[in-house]
Amino acid sequence: MKAERVASTVGLSRDEWLAIRRTGIGSSDIAGVLGLSPWASPYTVWADKRGLVPPVEQTEAMEVGTELEEPIARLFQRRHGRPVRRVRAILRHPDYPFALANLDRVTDGGRSVVEIKATGQRWDGVPDHYMVQVQWQLGVTGLRRGYLVPLMGTRLAPVTIERDDDLIHDMLTAATEFWRMVEGGIEPGPTASEGDARIMALLHPGDPNLPPLELQDNHQAEVAFLNYLEAKNVESRAKHAKEEAANVLRSILGDHTKATFAGRTVATWSRYTERRLDTKALEAECPDIYARFVRQSSKQAFRVYGGSEAE
Repeated sequence: MKAERVASTVGLSRDEWLAIRRTGIGSSDIAGVLGLSPWASPYTVWADKRGLVPPVEQTEAMEVGTELEEPIARLFQRRHGRPVRRVRAILRHPDYPFALANLDRVTDGGRSVVEIKATGQRWDGVPDHYMVQVQWQLGVTGLRRGYLVPLMGTRLAPVTIERDDDLIHDMLTAATEFWRMVEGGIEPGPTASEGDARIMALLHPGDPNLPPLELQDNHQAEVAFLNYLEAKNVESRAKHAKEEAANVLRSILGDHTKATFAGRTVATWSRYTERRLDTKALEAECPDIYARFVRQSSKQAFRVYGGSEAE
């Protein structure tokens, strides 16, 4: 099996690259599709592929990671004696047209993929979201081996990843169903992530002219409503228990500002000065200055009524 070259990335603009990315699921998407990503979910990937939300702007961390790719690749090559080269193309699985991959590098004469990461975190085993990313690249290219090359702080810690055909099969099966939902406009179930809430707010800004939506015969809404109220009560009880325990500890500390257990700091209680801008006073005293710097933003408030023991 040999991957198809969709397009060369040489001279490809960011808009053109994003347009091609939206024609399929890339290795940076698959962890989100599978619910394994710390940054994305099936819902956020779905909305992106449908073109319903603007592309994610490049963060400083993303920019730094891109700039560090080349020196990390050179360091890996020098330390481990494995010449690396760029693959300046977007690749597609020959049997699954939605399965895309954009490789950082290849080595071993083009027989192994190289995925480079620059991170301040340290980990012993390969995180799941990186494992499936490399396995997806192996699935698209048909190659048998990959190297995950993370620079964790100042430590280069390459990991060899052998192809897992069972995992790749399961990923392709899940991705096939997901892509069917993308093409059919079928929303995946939302998760608890802030990203899902943010995108739903973008997709559904609200129409005050619509009548109230009756939920009495909606079983899914009934279950969600009951789950919300139960969680709200648990949260209220937990907050009460937390504050009660905090007050017990405060009474034990007395005038002490720090508590230790077996020599390890376990609690601190100290005064500090907090400075806040009094926006009401600023508006009253200097309305012109206030008007120059005030910023307005549109937000949506979601509330569920009833069920709290405090109400």
